[in-house]
Amino acid sequence: MKKKKDRLVFAVVSALYSILLPLSNAQNLVPNPSFENLNYAPYYTSGSYIDFQNTVKDWKCPNYGTTDILSTRVDEYSIVALPQTEAFDPFFPQRDQMPRTGEVVAGIKPLRDARREYLKVKLNCPMIAGQEYYAEMFVSLADQCNRAQNNLGMYFTEQDEFEESFTMISRLPQIKESAIISDSISWTKISGTFTAQGNYQYLIIGNFDTQANTQVLDLGKNNSMDFPYYLVDDILVELRSDPTIVISGDPTLCVGSNIQLTAIGAPGIQWWDASGKQIAPSFTLNFVVQQSATVWARANYCGRILEKSEFITAFPIPVFSLGPDTILCATTSIILQAPAGVTTRSWQNSFTDEQFTVVTPGLYSLMVTSSDGCRYYDEIKISSVTNPTLELGSPIVSCKPNVSIKIPSNPYWKALWNNGSEAFELEIQSPGRYWLDIQDVCSNKVSDTLEVIIPRFYSPNLITPNGDDWNEYFEVTTTPVIPLDIQIFNSYGALVYTNSKYQNDWNASGLSGGIYFYQYQYPSCTAETGWVHVVK
Repeated sequence: MKKKKDRLVFAVVSALYSILLPLSNAQNLVPNPSFENLNYAPYYTSGSYIDFQNTVKDWKCPNYGTTDILSTRVDEYSIVALPQTEAFDPFFPQRDQMPRTGEVVAGIKPLRDARREYLKVKLNCPMIAGQEYYAEMFVSLADQCNRAQNNLGMYFTEQDEFEESFTMISRLPQIKESAIISDSISWTKISGTFTAQGNYQYLIIGNFDTQANTQVLDLGKNNSMDFPYYLVDDILVELRSDPTIVISGDPTLCVGSNIQLTAIGAPGIQWWDASGKQIAPSFTLNFVVQQSATVWARANYCGRILEKSEFITAFPIPVFSLGPDTILCATTSIILQAPAGVTTRSWQNSFTDEQFTVVTPGLYSLMVTSSDGCRYYDEIKISSVTNPTLELGSPIVSCKPNVSIKIPSNPYWKALWNNGSEAFELEIQSPGRYWLDIQDVCSNKVSDTLEVIIPRFYSPNLITPNGDDWNEYFEVTTTPVIPLDIQIFNSYGALVYTNSKYQNDWNASGLSGGIYFYQYQYPSCTAETGWVHVVK
């Protein structure tokens, strides 16, 4: 039986050994890689997978297997002690073994009839798909085992996995040891490199092969443990080289074009501009470029800031214009001019001349290419002119104090009234004859006149029909002269006279003198009302 002082010496030697190992700049992606961080000291082997998970930090079981935690921190008479006294439990397997480093190891039964035990841990950071990784772990067959096996492996996966059984987890591990490991004195390294096919986040350790496909060696020790039991320590997973962000896509384009850049090489890549503003929350960058600028693809991978810059070159567009839409006059032509300093020209009919002569109306266009390869397009619509027409119509009679005259407008016409106005809508406040000239841009001209009549009225308020030929009749003066529709009422409101074509001939014949009321109406005007005093 080893003494406690022997355990102390072994622990010191193990610590020194770990210090003298070559240091690596790479980061171990496995948390608690040698199981040293415990929630509390183990005091018995696992009765269930929950016992294991409650004891050690970060590590779990991917099935119902009763994985163990063994430690030098507990008394050597404990069932989980390293080393363990023979007098305590001859059935337990570890006997004189000590941790490879530190004070704690894990123990698993990779092949015991239909039962399997495994170790599972979530990596500190997801692996990067396409990157090469190195992985290793150290195992030692327990002292008291009569049997040893092969096919111990390390399986990496993107998803958290749990099998609700004690049986085998059937997977294809990226790292697998095909040799039988029977060394119970020293530690055997299982290691290898592989390329991650996904962003793996979980590691599972154990035997993933069937019993028929697993080689078992009978060691002939006649010990108490008739199945393999392995101690596991010092798990390492690291990148073979520093992760590098790689940017793909063409960073050279024309102003106004849509840029598409993709950055790969690390999870969680985002894009930023020179001001520190995030411009894309994922690994793809897609926006319309207005000017040359530098952008950055950045990712925080395991506490390390990775970044790669890309300069976007935005070439200016060769700006030109064929001019505003216009019209083509008869017997004339229009010359369209391409801009200077371009490498290619293509008119709507694929002609490449510097000028294009338009002799018929239509839609004309030009595509040009600059020396930077930037294209610009413009088009112009050339219409034929419609000869102006003008019909001001019949004379307008309006009883309003002003008259509004509106004629159809055209951007290619020019109006000129006899009063000097050039408006297509004219306000007339006095009667008279008006004329209008319309001329288009092709010098086609038409003219027309319009008479505006604004009626005027005068009615007397006294007539004296006494035969002296003076104020004999109720005479309504109108300008212009036109028969009126008139009604005359006595002071009691009774209609005493009506005529739809009044000839100014009412003299209250047969009626007595007095006050009479009248109402007459000029066509299209409001009725005029008033009174007249008849004196006889």
